[in-house]
Amino acid sequence: MKKFKTLLFSLLIGTFAISIIGCSQPSSNLATSTENTTAKNTLANLQKLELPTDVNLKTFTIKNGLYSIDLPETWVQDTENTDLLIVDDASGHLTAMVDYYPISTVSKEMQGNNLDAFIKLYEKKGIPKLLSMADASELITLETDNLLEAKAYELTVNVDENTTNKAYFVYAQTNDFFYSISISGDESTYTENIEALKYIPLTLKEY
Repeated sequence: MKKFKTLLFSLLIGTFAISIIGCSQPSSNLATSTENTTAKNTLANLQKLELPTDVNLKTFTIKNGLYSIDLPETWVQDTENTDLLIVDDASGHLTAMVDYYPISTVSKEMQGNNLDAFIKLYEKKGIPKLLSMADASELITLETDNLLEAKAYELTVNVDENTTNKAYFVYAQTNDFFYSISISGDESTYTENIEALKYIPLTLKEY
């Protein structure tokens, strides 16, 4: 799992440059239609998230204090990284990553400030290598009270002939920021635990 975590992190690291990469390109070069996103958005797919009632949760806050999410209290935060929030489950087989993007900055790369345009930008500028390796499920709209909008899909990556890993990606919007939230791990651990972790966007708080 450590090998995949390193791979996923290295593929995600490009997202830090979203606000910089492509600044010299006119915004018209970026497609704003969701028809070209990796996963097609189906409005009929609406999922209502609910907080768990049988798990003790702990709040994990990014080093700069801007935002936090809640995860089971047995999870452990990666304190070495200060650029985004990374938290591992106790076994090290699942990893949650959260990163944020000021709307005022990334909107310069988009036509409009909507979440669909951000997803398109994120896929094109942030995770093209990851998407080239992955199979994506349909994009589902999430129903939450704390976010303006949230959408999610699942990515499946065949690392080699003996190893398959999966990741659940959530794209979210608040008044001032876009967020990317991912939960990833080896296929068996991921499949066993993901349904119980999909609540995470509900716990996103800004300070």
